[in-house]
Amino acid sequence: MSIFIQEKINELNKICKGSEKYIEKYNEILKSIVSLKGLYTIVNRNTTDDDVKNNKGKFFLD
Repeated sequence: MSIFIQEKINELNKICKGSEKYIEKYNEILKSIVSLKGLYTIVNRNTTDDDVKNNKGKFFLD
C-alpha cells in the first residue's frame, strides 16, 4: 500500500468514529485506493498479514 494512503489511514484513526470529519476522511481514503487501479483488500485493523493470506481476515464492511 502506498505511503500516502497509510498516512491517511493514520489520520483517520485519530478522528472520532462516526463524526462527519471521520466519514469525509474515510471516503477520501476509499477514493484514493480506487484511483490506484490496483486490487486491495480492506480488513479490520486487527487482521494480520497471515489472516489475509489464508482468507481468514475480518473484512472491513463498516
